[in-house]
Amino acid sequence: MIEMTDSEIRALLLEIARKCIAAGEGYSQVAVVMHKAAKRLPRELTLHDEQRVLRCWHGLFTRPDGVLVPGFSVDNPNEPFFHERVAITEEETYDE
Repeated sequence: MIEMTDSEIRALLLEIARKCIAAGEGYSQVAVVMHKAAKRLPRELTLHDEQRVLRCWHGLFTRPDGVLVPGFSVDNPNEPFFHERVAITEEETYDE
């Protein structure tokens, strides 16, 4: 059983994700983050625990304060790759 709050799990996952992003495209993949997280979480995870970790991971993408975005580059635009959301500058906005 994981003795961490969802916020603590998200913080751990985000810390790992940022290190993966810094390491480059080959590391910015969901499976890499999950494997690294598994090493830092209790060894005896139940399926419920694993699914809780996945919910926390997906929250980093979907919550209003979510900071991760699927895809890493034009060559790898979808999951399992990801990158961190950055503030949009005025030059990056466009009118439809």
